[in-house]
Parts: sequence; C-alpha cells; structure tokens
Amino acid sequence: MKLKSTGLPWSYSPKDFESLEHAKTLRATGSIASAIANADNDSVVEMAADRWRLSTAFTTSRTVTIRGREHATTVEVSAMATSPAITIDKDNFVIDGVRFVGDGTAPVTCIKITGDDVTIRNCTFDGFATTLLVDGAARFIVEGCRFLNQSVGAIDVDNGDYGVIVGNHIKTNGSGNEIDLDSNSQKNVVTGNNASDGAISIATSGGQLNKYAGNQPTVTTT
Repeated sequence: MKLKSTGLPWSYSPKDFESLEHAKTLRATGSIASAIANADNDSVVEMAADRWRLSTAFTTSRTVTIRGREHATTVEVSAMATSPAITIDKDNFVIDGVRFVGDGTAPVTCIKITGDDVTIRNCTFDGFATTLLVDGAARFIVEGCRFLNQSVGAIDVDNGDYGVIVGNHIKTNGSGNEIDLDSNSQKNVVTGNNASDGAISIATSGGQLNKYAGNQPTVTTT
C-alpha cells in the first residue's frame, strides 16, 4: 500500500507503510504533526528510519516525546512562509534522535523553544541560519547534538534560565557566535562543547551566574 501526500506539516514520504515501525497514532495519520495533535500528553511518537518532509511551520499541541533513529530518521525542512519551522511552547517536550536538514530555502530558525523543561538530545541539524532559539524558557537541555552548516549560529539563548548545553559538536560556514547566551540569561551551564570554526559567547557579568567549562574554543565572556 502506498500513501499519498497528506498535505499536513511534517508528512510521511510515500513508501511501503506496512513494513515500517510506527506508533499507533502515526500509523493512523501519516503525519507527525497530526500524530502529536492526536496523542495523549506524556506519550511517545516513534519515527521510523526514513525520510520525512516538513513544509508548513507548526506549533506543538501536546506534551510528547518524539523519538527517531538518529541519523537514519531525516526530516527535510523545505521553504515556508514563516520562521521558525517548529515552535515548542509545551513544557516537558522531548525530541530525541532526529536529523533535520534544510534544503537551501529553509526558514531562518529551525526550532524555537518557549516552553519549560524542553530537551533536544542526539539530534543533527544541517543547513539552517540560527538552528535553535531559546526564548524565555527555563530548564532546557541541549545535549549530544551535531550542528552543521548554519550561517548565523547554532544555539541562541535569549532570556533563558537554568539550562544545560552539554557535549555538542558544531561546524559552521559562518563566523559568528555558535553558542550565544545574552545578558538576560542566568544560571545556565555550558560544558564540553566543540565549536570548531565559531565562537562561544556567554554573559557572566552582574547577576547572570552562568557557568562554563571544557569548551572549545575558549569562551568569550560579556
């Protein structure tokens, strides 16, 4: 059985649907965005080792864990009218083991995080401008991710508190700050990150109380 395009954001590429492993909600819809909307809070949406396409920006509607097969689960982010491609405004949302690839016309920001206790782990991002934007969120975690070919920066934290950015590998084609914590961000920990071609800038003056260690290159403080 072949699936037709659903027209929904983050839709499943036409393939033999029966031969792949999917969560129950995903089997019924063929669309991750629809699967999230129909899932119970605190449930898991599994993504197969396959290629998917995100063509319409959307905001998360449930608190779920999206779990892929790391490099084998690829989401192609195509041109769309608005940026960011994905806005996570729900608390306790997790994306684990998904590869996001821009097609050269992708939006400026791949993921914007405004909910608290959001985790992005073991993901790969390739070909965006600013990849992750943390905007007013608390207790976020960005761990063990790879950032490739971003033109502005990998992780931009604006007014983000109590976050952890740890063990990420960053290779850029830009020359800006690959990890950038602004002066309104406080009590974050940035450790063990390798930004091979870019800079890491962390606000530490005044009451920011951000901590850092073991990063490459040496952190620039403001």
